Amino acid sequence: MKKPLLALLVASVALLSGCAKTMQLNDPALYDQYLTRTYNQPHHVCYNAVIRTFVGRGVELTKADPMAGRIVTERHLAMLYAGYGMVGTISHRYYIDVTGDKKRCTIKVTKYKAWKGDNEVPYVDVDQIYNYYWAPLFGGFESNFEEDEDDAIRSSKDLDAVINQHYQELDDIYKQYKKDTKKKFEGRVMLKFTIAASGNIIDISIEGTTTGELEFDQQIKEAVSKWDFGEIPGSNNKTLIVPFDFSDTAGDSGKKGGRRVKGDGDKLGGSAKNGSGGIGDANVGGHATAQENEVKAKGPRSAADIMKVVKNRTPALRSIYNKYRENDPSFEGRVVLKFTIGPDGKVVSMSIKSSTTNNAKFDEEIKKKVSEWNFGEAGAGNTTVTIPFVFSE
Repeated sequence: MKKPLLALLVASVALLSGCAKTMQLNDPALYDQYLTRTYNQPHHVCYNAVIRTFVGRGVELTKADPMAGRIVTERHLAMLYAGYGMVGTISHRYYIDVTGDKKRCTIKVTKYKAWKGDNEVPYVDVDQIYNYYWAPLFGGFESNFEEDEDDAIRSSKDLDAVINQHYQELDDIYKQYKKDTKKKFEGRVMLKFTIAASGNIIDISIEGTTTGELEFDQQIKEAVSKWDFGEIPGSNNKTLIVPFDFSDTAGDSGKKGGRRVKGDGDKLGGSAKNGSGGIGDANVGGHATAQENEVKAKGPRSAADIMKVVKNRTPALRSIYNKYRENDPSFEGRVVLKFTIGPDGKVVSMSIKSSTTNNAKFDEEIKKKVSEWNFGEAGAGNTTVTIPFVFSE
């Protein structure tokens, strides 16, 4: 039994250890050869595809600048490995530039950082890590190409100019809410909205939030829904996904009241920060939570390790839930999923053990989304998991 475990451990660690073909992470040839691709797609389509891919995978972005075409992810978990009594993690972070024009674009990872546990590694086995992570990542970008036909009419620059004008308004809401509730909090509110030819927002929803304050999120959504982007007769609807970050962190520029706002390359005073342009939906943001104390796991993976991945992915379930709440704001319920995770981290089987939503279509969408999650490579053998997800206002 020890031999397979050892083999898996060696294979997992080999991704970042220097076995087989290795390249230094500071070698420009690595990025030119493995992490650069050019497409016959407009620049904005490629940029939005990168944003959609990371948002869909539950990865936070520490920088998203559509004007410069620059995107930086948080450091996020890539895999768990185990064997011979050893357990560890591999995590990584991407720095991406999207360049091009209205006909072609290039997506290039300009910097890649990886860690084994808390130790940053200087080189990787490029063949293995390309097959495990980089090729699927670019595949995700390609599957998220969606053209906005009216981009030439309502440009990103025009949109940014309007958004920048309203930072102070959002900052005032943030400060007033904290004063009224006597709460200290920070976080991101990601809004998805559609702009009509008239310039009015005709559809808006909360795509994701990390503030923990639903009432505050609603106030931000309500404020943004009243914005006017200016009439452009004959233009098609324009849809966007825009994250706004709220914090009390003082910055070195654009300060106002000890806070800072930075959006798309333009600095303003305040604490509301716009992080990306991008892709409408409507209505309020509900809660989607996994009941951690009821999670059951049988196999080499622990419930705690599984929940690390689940917590990062749950915002994608909230998005599905909000879509169904559009027609029925009182819609709520509990869906219990039972599934099996293979040694490679992929879900190999999935079933709905029970549900109280009385909506089979919703249950199937939740099931399908969770079945797409990857829990990272781990010890030999399958792990069977039962997780209750609760959806409520």
